[in-house]
Amino acid sequence: MAENFDKIDDRETFEWNGISLTYTRHTGKKKGPLFILIGGWTSAPGYWARNLNFFLDRGDVVILDLVGHFPGEISPDIKHLEFKDFLEAQARAILHISGKKKAILVGHSTGGMSVLGVAALFPEKISKVITIAPVVYGPIAGLFKTAVLLHRVRLGFFFELGFSATQLSESFLIQGFARGVKNSKKFFAQEGMREYLNRYFPYFKRLSARNMNMILDMLDRADLRPLMLNYKTPTLLLRTINDPIVPTSNSDHLAKNHKSIKEVLFNESGHFIHLEEQEVFEEVVGKFLIAHQNS
Repeated sequence: MAENFDKIDDRETFEWNGISLTYTRHTGKKKGPLFILIGGWTSAPGYWARNLNFFLDRGDVVILDLVGHFPGEISPDIKHLEFKDFLEAQARAILHISGKKKAILVGHSTGGMSVLGVAALFPEKISKVITIAPVVYGPIAGLFKTAVLLHRVRLGFFFELGFSATQLSESFLIQGFARGVKNSKKFFAQEGMREYLNRYFPYFKRLSARNMNMILDMLDRADLRPLMLNYKTPTLLLRTINDPIVPTSNSDHLAKNHKSIKEVLFNESGHFIHLEEQEVFEEVVGKFLIAHQNS
């Protein structure tokens, strides 16, 4: 079973202060916890397709947009996205979806930041967290920093034109993944990976360049650390020593500073641990869930 790529209209919608997020519900193969999965920057419907069955074997699953990601929207009236508004919108959507249940949150990259932030703000509402290669604080470095600076001097349309150009061909999406993984040849040789990207591309190309620009600017100014001073939610931190997207120094302090965070380092992955080393990823997550099944 995979997330339904074809029926966008079947997605449910949550709205808060000019921000809409959409999500899909998937019934688990047995009674168990509720998992809420959130992708990273430039994620779109279908992002979790290769990992969905693993979580469905253990309980119900909701796949939730990251703020600003298609089919969700940010109102044109919002000119700047503040970190506190990003987190609050994400948190309100999660609490709306989970209701009286304490959900297990799973997030990658910027989604990894969001699940840590929501658990820090609402520890009594969240059962466990699995955060994969999370962004923890800014500023952004490298090429994306140029995009942020252009945005701040009202020249963000240059980035938006460039981003829109990458949405013209699936080859650009493939190049993007290639830059983020440790071994691109091995990554693309995985069974079903080309089909996965082929099905994913039509939704990737509908992402809003404006929204992606606003989120980069927000990430450059964001800092999750002050919210995590008393962090106690059982958390699995999955990161790699080879991450070309988010510097390892961005999250290497988390397990040292918080007893509730267990860290597992991957050696054969870049930024996309759950896709590059899917089998090992699922083994590690499975053991964590068993060890903390009563928490």
